[in-house]
Amino acid sequence: MATYAAAGTRGVSSQTVMWSKVALGEAVVKIIDNKKTFMGRGVSTDIIEASAKAYINAINRLVTV
Repeated sequence: MATYAAAGTRGVSSQTVMWSKVALGEAVVKIIDNKKTFMGRGVSTDIIEASAKAYINAINRLVTV
């Protein structure tokens, strides 16, 4: 599943991973800033939380360059 949005976000993808008896959602976010791509990843039992973690991870990579 991929979603595309404005404001420099290139795409968001998510998937569900089964590990033991717990389902984990994984989200990947790509942000483009000045022709550079920053990728963030987040994993959680809640896909919304995983998406937020992925977005924060990508922003942290952007600001530490």
